[in-house]
This record gives sequence, structure tokens and C-alpha cells, in this order.
Amino acid sequence: MAEKPIEIADLHIHSRESMENREEETSKTQKEVIDDIVGPREFTRQTYQGQEVVVKAIAFTEHDTITEDIKEVVEYGAKRGIQVIPAVELDCNTNRFEEIHINILLFGNLVDIVLEDEEFKAELAKVNTGRRKTCEIMMSELKRHGVIKSDVSSEGIRSKPEIYKILRDPSKSMIGDKFSSDSDAKIWTKRDGYDFKRDKPNAHFIAHQLAKRLGLPFSIEHSRMIFDKQTKTYISNRDRKELIKYLSPWAIQVYYPYIFNRKFRNALDLTKEKQTEWEEEDSQWLTSGSGTGIINPIGGSDFHKTGKNSRNANRVAEAFITMDYLIQLEREFYKRMRKKKSS
Repeated sequence: MAEKPIEIADLHIHSRESMENREEETSKTQKEVIDDIVGPREFTRQTYQGQEVVVKAIAFTEHDTITEDIKEVVEYGAKRGIQVIPAVELDCNTNRFEEIHINILLFGNLVDIVLEDEEFKAELAKVNTGRRKTCEIMMSELKRHGVIKSDVSSEGIRSKPEIYKILRDPSKSMIGDKFSSDSDAKIWTKRDGYDFKRDKPNAHFIAHQLAKRLGLPFSIEHSRMIFDKQTKTYISNRDRKELIKYLSPWAIQVYYPYIFNRKFRNALDLTKEKQTEWEEEDSQWLTSGSGTGIINPIGGSDFHKTGKNSRNANRVAEAFITMDYLIQLEREFYKRMRKKKSS
């Protein structure tokens, strides 16, 4: 008799609703992601250490946005046997550190709470306005230097991938034949000084004011890929751990799909074996306590799209938590909420 599959949850999934995915042909709508999970196609019937796994819960952690129809998507998932947890991934920074990705999990009625909160809405507006203004500056500079043809419309461009596609198009770009992929165009814009920074929410404000006031459970993702503006390189492990302790997240992602990031991989001479060592080290560090307080080690594939070069889909069977563990985390959340109300 075959073993029953391990029921797992993936708490870091993106769909076409994330801004940088909207131009990706292989990205999917939220309902299409759910259909794939039920399929089984992209997400299910994989194996972990020889045992079959099946995804039973997911969190849609769209970048800097909460979709208007998320409640409808939650209901759609329930009908198909998938628990959908609304969430949002905020791209934050501090005076010293860039690219601090905070995932806020919106259990219970937290969707209504955050969508009615003026400060939360202001932070979402800040990052999306910053993204749009950055694209306007990039397009203006690319035209001014004769890279993109002057008659190409800049109206409605809200994400850098849209610019990468224009750069790759010989009918719109003077160097359109130079790139074989959007990734090549992205690397070129950074190298040649066209990748401008944008306004982002402050991680200290999100963690110590907004999240605490609203009772938001949040995790830190990609914690080793945080860029240190002071040293001009990626954060040291010592500083990373100090930052985690200071922000006091509810959880931290301990599965890293970093091997697929060319820039990061090359900067640290990263191998898959080294990445596995990091994952085991962080799991042990968090599980042992080690001065971090109550921080839960969690997983998530950071799925963005399907296709041959996807850096996410083939990790779903590794980057997960079990459904039993998810139930424990939800109980912990409601316990904290009751404590918060009583105080």
C-alpha cells in the first residue's frame, strides 16, 4: 500500500497580479495557479526525500498589492480544496539596508483591517507611486541618450519588465538585437546606470509601528540577499541576524531559491550545496531559539512563472511547511490576537 502524500503549504507564491509578472507570458492568474495545484501539473505530485507531496494551502504574496477580488479567490480555492491565505509582499529598506522583503500574512479578517487602514494604504500607494516615477525617469533617460526611439510612448508603463521588453524590441530600441532575454536587458540597465532607485516603505516602520498596531503576522524573505549600502555588498551573516532580531518578525523564510539569481550567485560563488547548508543552518538557528525570541522557520517556493527557465516551480516540493505546522501557526496567530485585544 502506497504511503499517503504529505500535505503541504506554500506560503510564498506570485501570480500575474504582481506588477513585474504582468508582461510575462508564462505567469498565471491566481485562479490558474489554483487550477494547476489541483491539476496535477506544476505544483503537485512531486516528491520530497522519496515521499510524495501534495499542496493543500498557499499564500498569494503579490508584490506591494492586495487584489480587489482576493475574497473571491479564497472562495474559489475552497471549492477546489485549496486553502488560500491572502498576503502581500512589501519591498522595504532602511537607511543602510536595501531589498528587505516582508511578507504579511492576512489571516482571519486582516484583509478588511488593512484595506480600511489609512497608514497601510499610504504605504502601498508610496511604493506603487515610486515604481511608476522610477519607470518614467528610466524611459526619459533611455530616450535622452538615444537608446529608445523618441516616438515610443511611455504612457502607462508601471514596471521595469515593461521597459526591458521595449529595450529588446528592434522597432523601438536602437540596441534591440543586443539582448536574448529580459534578464540580459535588466543586467545591462544596471551596468550602464539606468536602473534608478525608487521610494520604498521603511522596514522599521512596517515592523515596529504598522504591524504591531494592527497585529499583522509577518515574515522576512530572502534575508541573505539584503544589500548593505554601507559596505556595497550583500549583508554579512552577523548583521543579518542582528537585523532579524531587531525587526522581530513572526517568521523567517529558511528556503532560498538564490541559486537561480545570477548576480547573487556570482557575487558569492554560490553553489547548491552551500545554499543547502544555509537552509539547514537557519532552521537550526531559529528552532533552537538562539536569542531570536519566537520566530517560526517557514518555507515558500517564491513561484513567479512556469517555463523552462523558471527558478521556482522545481522547488515547490522542497520549500514548504506541512499542513499540521500551518495549523499550529494559525493557532499562534489567533492566540496573539486574543492577547492583544485583552491588553
